[in-house]
Amino acid sequence: MRRPDRSILCFLIVTLIVGVTSRPGHAQSPTTAIESKETYKLATSAMRDGLFSVAANNFRATLDDPTLASDQRAALEKLYVESLVRSGSSAAAMKFIQELPAQLPSEMNFWQGVAAIRLGRLADAATALKSYQESGDKTYQLAAALARADVLLALREPVTAAETLEIVSKQQVSKDDRVWLVLKQAEIATEIGDFEAAESYLTTLPSDKIQVQADVARDYVTARLHLGQGRYDQAAVTFQSLTVDDREVPEVIATASRIGTAKAQLLAGQPEQAVRALKDWLTQTPSPSSDDVRQVFQLLDGAGLFVDASITAIHAADIQQWTRDTRPLVAAEATYHVVRAQLAKDPVLAWDTLEDFAQWYGFQKPIPVPISLIRGETMLRLGQFNAASDLLAALSSAKLSAEEEVRRAFLLGQAATMSGDFDAAQKAFASAALRATPQTAAVSNYNAALAAMQNGLGSGFEPFRSALEETGRGELAARLLLERGIYLSGEDPELARVAIWQYIRSFPNRAESSRAYIILAEIALRNDPPAPEKARNQLSKVTSANALPSDLEKRDYLMIWVSDLDGEFPEAISLANEFITKWPNSPYIDEVRMKLGETYFNTGDYVNARAQFVELADSSASPVFQERARFFAGRAASLSLSESSLDDALELFQKVVDNGGSLVVDARREQAILLVRQAKIDAAVDLLDSVLADRDSLQKREFLGVLLQKGEILLANRPGDEAAVAEARDAFHTLVEESSAEKSTAYKEIRAKGIYSLGRLAEASGHQDEALDYYYQILESDTTAENGTGVVFWQFRSGMSAIDLLTRSKNWEAAATLATKVSKLPHPRAEEAKALAEKIRLNHFIWPEK
Repeated sequence: MRRPDRSILCFLIVTLIVGVTSRPGHAQSPTTAIESKETYKLATSAMRDGLFSVAANNFRATLDDPTLASDQRAALEKLYVESLVRSGSSAAAMKFIQELPAQLPSEMNFWQGVAAIRLGRLADAATALKSYQESGDKTYQLAAALARADVLLALREPVTAAETLEIVSKQQVSKDDRVWLVLKQAEIATEIGDFEAAESYLTTLPSDKIQVQADVARDYVTARLHLGQGRYDQAAVTFQSLTVDDREVPEVIATASRIGTAKAQLLAGQPEQAVRALKDWLTQTPSPSSDDVRQVFQLLDGAGLFVDASITAIHAADIQQWTRDTRPLVAAEATYHVVRAQLAKDPVLAWDTLEDFAQWYGFQKPIPVPISLIRGETMLRLGQFNAASDLLAALSSAKLSAEEEVRRAFLLGQAATMSGDFDAAQKAFASAALRATPQTAAVSNYNAALAAMQNGLGSGFEPFRSALEETGRGELAARLLLERGIYLSGEDPELARVAIWQYIRSFPNRAESSRAYIILAEIALRNDPPAPEKARNQLSKVTSANALPSDLEKRDYLMIWVSDLDGEFPEAISLANEFITKWPNSPYIDEVRMKLGETYFNTGDYVNARAQFVELADSSASPVFQERARFFAGRAASLSLSESSLDDALELFQKVVDNGGSLVVDARREQAILLVRQAKIDAAVDLLDSVLADRDSLQKREFLGVLLQKGEILLANRPGDEAAVAEARDAFHTLVEESSAEKSTAYKEIRAKGIYSLGRLAEASGHQDEALDYYYQILESDTTAENGTGVVFWQFRSGMSAIDLLTRSKNWEAAATLATKVSKLPHPRAEEAKALAEKIRLNHFIWPEK
């Protein structure tokens, strides 16, 4: 958004062109016939007298003669364009040039370049001036070289600028011209930080008297050299001397020197003097240029005028006055800096400031580009991604500087990223990288690579990463490997490992390597099956000596899971308690408390489990964790041995019900179990009936589960009650009927449970044949893998129940045959059935048929 400092000799280029290299007498008559024309005579006289607009009008009138020969017209066209540029009518000159044939005379290329500079069209200027230099024409060789060098500096091509001047320095030029050439070379060296070369150039200047303007320029470049070498006091003195110099100091140098004085004072630790000088300049300059205004406010910002609350308070009146200044450039720039400072702390306040400015500035159209850009940035901070994208896209038709276009593209990339449009983000960041400073280009390439990664690794990730390596940003390029490893860790663990190890080998001692080891540990824990020992090994490499606090926190968190998976439950409990003490504000604290409660629960320590779950329910801000914690606190309480434990459990489950979350039905079922334990059978059945009555709110599996539980309670506790038995039978029949209509494996298991319960019910009613039929239905059901281990469990259980019935009825042969059948099921206890079959045959002399 900020343009680079304007080259000091830039103002001298036009002076040099107009006043030194191309003097009025340079214009030559193309033919005697033309010289006799009155308009031509007036034009050439006006050129000699510096009345360039008069000259332009008369050259134009001469060109209107239809009898002009082609060589006469070409010469007059050059003089016309020259006079237009000299008179300040660069736009008219460019328009006229565009109407000419494509192949321009060499001198016309030169004036086209000068016109383009004055219009701010630097790329066009560079092209035109290069064409002039390559033409071999010597008329404006030094002016063209200096002008092109300035343009290249502004386009951030200082090396090419230096090469351009080096070529001219080897040619024959006058003493005065060489002074300007050396000054420009010194300035470029200062610009690129080669202060030794700059000092060397300045020492080659003639010791005798040189032109006043060159002498002034030498002092200015010397001041910049002092500034670059850290001699701030000397720089301030030299700059300041140019603001009160008796010599005729050009206004551009005087202004640049006042700004340079303030910059030197600021760097010398004298912010009060710097601010005072800059405020005076703003007050005393009625029509400042945009570049000067930007530099001044950058320095005021550097002095803390907008970001330091104590300094802002002192200058509040000035800041308020600037934001409402009658000079639009000043008002916009002041508002920009105010908003930028606010944006870092309070985006809403920044937005309000922008809205106030827009209403006040409404009569000025359009809104200045810097304000529009920071408006888009504020929208992004407020989450208005689409609105920001629309605003930034609309700026494509505005006249933007190179820096502003880079900023626009970068913000578009951010907006697209936040909106999840990674294809657009990649293109926007790539566009920003093409024209940005090396630092911004690196960040843009990095972001473009991340967008490409999110957009699919095959769509540009590697070229952006390679661009970082090629420009000396190997650290960022390697970090992208880590980012790619993180991205791939959930999709392709093997590729993720490769990328992460590439990063570790590139930067083994950096803090980010600890993060890499943590990702490798997470991949190991997500393996199927998990590999806790590998994870433990990776986490052991993350130490306080080489890791960031956030990585140490993640390491401690993962170690709890490693210990749990290893079966080291006492270690897991100890690590979880240490984590809670060490990282009380961690984002993982809820998960750690839940894991600690679960580990206590799984090891039978229900008292401590209940305490952890209750603590989690009371401390967590997450409704999900609150509900789960209360539910499992109820489970822990229900298994405790204290007298009040069942009542405590009922109360905890009731809180789950009252909060209306996803575990309401599960909590109701747990309450029914507790009521049965308290011998409150009717209350338990009534509770389950109340759940079943609201069937529309239940998922089908929940409904069938409650049906099964109700039937089992009635079967177990009311076996002699015909009405209760009938109600249980209805429940089991409904369960079997509804589950049979579903194809899911889970429903096959539910169906098996229902049929088994019907068998038990028949058995309890004394109907053994009916019971055997039910058991045999399950045993003969499909045993393929898609039915899952749950169905096999019920097949085994049904088979063993059927064998028991057969042995009780002394049907030994059938019992032995069935036991053999059950022994062939893929069940961990199948050997028991095989042993039982052998025992029955041996005890009852039943021999298998051969």
